[in-house]
Amino acid sequence: KTLAETVKTVIFKDYRGKGFGKLVSEAIEAEVKSRGVKKIMSTIYSFNIPMISIKLKQGYMIEGYHPDHEAPGFDEYSLGKILK
Repeated sequence: KTLAETVKTVIFKDYRGKGFGKLVSEAIEAEVKSRGVKKIMSTIYSFNIPMISIKLKQGYMIEGYHPDHEAPGFDEYSLGKILK
């Protein structure tokens, strides 16, 4: 129970900008923490500035940059957080 990596989640376009991304991120973190995991990691597309901003405000740190990670033009950042 050392590390949990989240899968990509998408907020439908009609619901963006209404705080749902933050709520989903908080819920995932709370669930992982309740299971005794010590670190959480998330990989986010570099163009998804709103979610990167949310994660940084929640205490995540950028741990890596992956150019063309899934396909050409799909660069990603790895963000991680130690859970206390």
